[in-house]
Order: sequence, then C-alpha cells, then structure tokens
Amino acid sequence: MLTIAGCGRVVEQAPPVSYEELCGLPYGQMGVMNEEEVRQWMEETKGAFRTANLDKFLPPDQRGTVVAYAWFNGKAYLRDGHLFRVSRETRNGPTLGQVVAGLGPPEMIARGFATYGGHVVAFLHLEYLALGVSVETWYDMTPQERSLPHAEWKVALKKDMRVSSIDCYLPGLSLEEMLHEVFFVRSEIIPHEVNRRMPWPGFGAQIPIFVPTPTDIPVPTNSPQ
Repeated sequence: MLTIAGCGRVVEQAPPVSYEELCGLPYGQMGVMNEEEVRQWMEETKGAFRTANLDKFLPPDQRGTVVAYAWFNGKAYLRDGHLFRVSRETRNGPTLGQVVAGLGPPEMIARGFATYGGHVVAFLHLEYLALGVSVETWYDMTPQERSLPHAEWKVALKKDMRVSSIDCYLPGLSLEEMLHEVFFVRSEIIPHEVNRRMPWPGFGAQIPIFVPTPTDIPVPTNSPQ
C-alpha cells in the first residue's frame, strides 16, 4: 500500500495486520485446541517451553482448573484441557494503525498508568471482545505532562503507537466474563476494571488515563451515606 506525500515523494505505509498474524493461530482455535494439539503447536512454532505455576495469580475459585505453558515471550493457557488464551510480548510490534486497519475499530479502550523511578507510564488497551483480541501500547509521560494534576493526565491516541503485548482469547465473552475468566480479575475488582473502559474514540483523541476509584470520588453533602 502506497501513499503520495508532498514534493512527489512516495511513502510506503505499513500493511494491515490480520488476526492470524497477531495471534499466531487461525481464527476459531480458541476453545477447540486440546492440550496435545497446543503442545505440538508450541513445539513447532515456539521451540522450548515449560509449565508455568499460576496459583498465586488465580482467584481461589479458578485454582487447579487452569494450566499454562510458557516460552521466552509468551504463554498459552488451557482450562479443562482446551486452549482459551494466548499472550505474548512483542518488540517492534505492529502499530495501532495497522491493527485497526486489519481488524476494524475496537469495541472499547482501557486506560491506566503505573509509576516507577520518577516515571509515569500510561497504558492503553484496544479490546475486541467479539473477536477475542486485546492489544496493549504504552507511553512514557514527559515531565511537563506529569506536572499536571492527576485528573488532567491525558495521552493522545496515535496510529504510530507500537503494540507492546497481545492477548488472544475466547471470542464473544461479555466484558465481565473476559475480565474474570481470561484475565483472572477477582470479582471485587471487576467494577473498577469496567470503569477503566471507554468507547473507542478514534485516533487523535485525548485519552484521560486517571480513572478514580469509588473512594476517590467525592460524595455530595446532600447525598445519603
């Protein structure tokens, strides 16, 4: 795909990416591939892998039901002997523009941030629940951006942002099902995680990354306690 730039210069655009390129599997394998097929797929495409212990990450009601196999940059998760999630990190991954060009606009976007060593890193997740795909990108905020009050922290959503990690999972789940069954979010945390989501605003939008928890929201003086 080519586009014409100023002064007659031709600039090549990166091509759209497909589900198979993102997930490493054809669509329709989630919930279908059994453990033997998953192990064979990993041997053929990932090389060495090992069993990962998930107990400390799983809610109590899911311990003993999930098995994970890990390779150098990813994991495959099985429940009751069938694949339900593949996760991997990526270096120099596709851009968000390539993802949206290939899969269409996502249903929603999740936002948040983490702090470390004086830095604030904003995280954005594009989520395709109907397809069963989520991609993450991150942005290191500048000192000027960090100097604003938390409630004013925003990140511009750009096409050239690089995907840093990819999750592929059972398609067609509700948001609450996806959070609990795929990402192992505890039931009491799910309302806050739901609050972190917003409808897809399109590229160029300023995404607020500070999402107040219920304890951060002031209660009006005339409201019942």
